[in-house]
Amino acid sequence: MKKESLDIIDCCDTNTVQSFLNIFTFMYDKLIELQEGLSNLELCSLLEIDHYFNMIFIFAYTWGVGGNLFEQEGNLGRTKFSQHIKLKFLSLYAPTPQEDELFNYYVDLENIKMRPWKTMMPDYVYDPQQAFFNIVVPTIETVKYKYLLDNLVKLGFNTLIIGNSGAGKSNVVSEFLNNLEGTQFIYKQLNFSAQTSAQNFQDVFTDKHKFIRYKRDLIGAPYTKKNLVFIDDINMPMPEQSGAQPPIELLRQIIGHGGFFELKKINYNYL
Repeated sequence: MKKESLDIIDCCDTNTVQSFLNIFTFMYDKLIELQEGLSNLELCSLLEIDHYFNMIFIFAYTWGVGGNLFEQEGNLGRTKFSQHIKLKFLSLYAPTPQEDELFNYYVDLENIKMRPWKTMMPDYVYDPQQAFFNIVVPTIETVKYKYLLDNLVKLGFNTLIIGNSGAGKSNVVSEFLNNLEGTQFIYKQLNFSAQTSAQNFQDVFTDKHKFIRYKRDLIGAPYTKKNLVFIDDINMPMPEQSGAQPPIELLRQIIGHGGFFELKKINYNYL
């Protein structure tokens, strides 16, 4: 598939596997929640358990491995990928959907079947009091990404939403964040620009309303809360002559190593 399709962004095989495992994990977590515990799941018939895990595997493989494939006229990466794996999965799970791309189906755990996303799409109700720029009309695409975002974030997985300009990515995330009121999450929203520096990004974690310094080297959310940081236009920082983009390098360090160095005192802050 790599020879016949292009990735939207360059991605190593290790990260592709990790994406698959993240999605499989949240689907397994939803299954345990539905069954009200692992002990109840063990009481299901072997056929039901087989159906559950086959569907979860197919869903996680479809999005974890194929979600980064380019889909545009002349380069139908996702379409080719879906057609290819359908044939492979038929032997694993006979009811694998054949009418449409696998990207257009989600796992209905309650009814133990794969159903089209359109069955999950809510009716749109116009609110005349809502500002025009805050209006989000649900589509199949927004339903897909909101479902994935909601479930990945709840388990603490870092999530990158990619797609063409104007596809509504920012609106999906903004609506998700606006619905967090009253939950365990608090969020900080920022926009990268060509002028954003690593220091600008590091200063975000000094916001005393969103972050608390518990120890000299430990920064975190207020008690009983969890922090979310939404970065819009993440690719915008101006590359240096060497090609590096310091704000993105710092973000990668925070994700990979759990913190950053404070430049004035030269001590490491854990997040």
